[in-house]
Amino acid sequence: MRNAGFWLMAAGLLLLVSCEKNPVGTSLNQGEQPLAQFNIRQVWYNVLMIGSDNDISVPDSNISAIIFGEKQNLQFAGLDTVKPEYVKSGDQYNLIFWFARPVSEKLINYSFTLRFMKTDGQSVDVDTTVSMLQFPYKNVQVYIKGDTIRYPQLSSFKFQDFVIEKDVLYFHPVGAFGLYRYDLPSGIVQELANYPGGDHIAASPNYVFYDFNHSLIQRYNKAQGTQDLRIDLPTLLGKDFVAIRGLSCYQGTLYVLYLAPGDNSGEDVVELATLSLDGALINTIRFDKQTYFISIDQGILYSINLFTERGVTKLTRFNLEEHSFLEERPFPTNEWEGIQVMDGKFYFVDYNKNIIAYVPLEEIKNARPYLDIRNIQQLPNLSANSIRFVNSGFGGH
Repeated sequence: MRNAGFWLMAAGLLLLVSCEKNPVGTSLNQGEQPLAQFNIRQVWYNVLMIGSDNDISVPDSNISAIIFGEKQNLQFAGLDTVKPEYVKSGDQYNLIFWFARPVSEKLINYSFTLRFMKTDGQSVDVDTTVSMLQFPYKNVQVYIKGDTIRYPQLSSFKFQDFVIEKDVLYFHPVGAFGLYRYDLPSGIVQELANYPGGDHIAASPNYVFYDFNHSLIQRYNKAQGTQDLRIDLPTLLGKDFVAIRGLSCYQGTLYVLYLAPGDNSGEDVVELATLSLDGALINTIRFDKQTYFISIDQGILYSINLFTERGVTKLTRFNLEEHSFLEERPFPTNEWEGIQVMDGKFYFVDYNKNIIAYVPLEEIKNARPYLDIRNIQQLPNLSANSIRFVNSGFGGH
C-alpha cells in the first residue's frame, strides 16, 4: 500500500527541527574559515533551512551578496540570492542571512554551494554535503540501499516489507514480486516464492510468512525450502472478507492485523488476530485504529497510522498486555512502507529513497518538541524566494 505523503498546507502548522553546523566545508584559507560556520536545519522531510544568526563572525562588512546554488561537473548554478545583514559585535560583524530550500525526496544526501560575493568582485565558495535523514529524528542511519541488491528480476524494485535476521534480509518488493532472501556478507539473492500480490511478511526461526492477495497467508519452511502451509484467513475467522494490514511473529505466535466486516454495525473494523505458527486461531481483539504494517518488541506493537497529524505521519504504539494505546510519535518518514523493531532500533522503509534505515528506539520514545512554522517565517533576513516558499506551505498540495 502506498501512502499519500502529505505536505504542510498552511502557516501555523507545527514542525520538528534538526539543527547542525555546516558538516562539510570547502578547503578555505584561515581568513575564510568563518564563512563555513553557518547553520543547517532540516525542518521537514525534504526542506532545509540554511543560514546564520550569530554563527558567522567576520572582521569587516565586505560580503555584498550570498548566492545559494548547486554544482554539476564543477559548474555552479545559482538558485537564490540574499543580501546579508550585519550586526556589530565588538570588533567583529555577525553575518545574518537565511535560505529555505526544497530538496528532492529521493536524495539521501544533498550537496549545495554557498557563494559569498565580496565587494571587490571576488567570491568564496563553500561546498557542503548534508544528510537528508535528520527530520524528525537526528540519529537515523542507513541499513541498506535498494541499489545494493543485484538480481535480474529486481532491476528497479522498491522495498515494501522486510525482516532482518542477523546477516540475512528477507524482503518483499512493492508490486507483483515475490519473497526474497538476501545474504549481506555474500551478496547472494534467492527468490523463495513468486506471487502476484500482497504487502506483508513476517519470520520466525523456522518459517517466513507472507500474505497472498491480502487475504491468505502462506508459510515458507526455511529448512525444506518450500511452501508448506496456506492459511485461509476469511474462513479461519468466519468473515466474508479480510484485508491483511500487517504480519509479525513474536514469542512463537503469528500476529495478523486486518480489516474485516463488523459483526453488527455494518462498518468495517480493524482487528488483531493471534495464530499459532501452524495456523490455528488463538484469539482476536478489536484494534480500533486505522494503521498499516506491524512489528512487536517487548510487548509493544508498533504500527503506522494511516492518518497524518498536521502533515506528519504518526507511529502508533499498542500495549499487548493491557490492550491500550500509548502516546503516538512522529514517524521517521512521510513516504513509508514496512517496519521492524529489534535490538533497541526502529527499522523502516523510506519509499522515495528506497532504503531501509533505522533510528534508536530510545530517540523515538523521547521524541523532541515541535517548532511552530511561524518561527521560521520570522527568521531574520530570509531571502525573498524563501519567504514565498515558506508562505506557500512548503509547496503543499
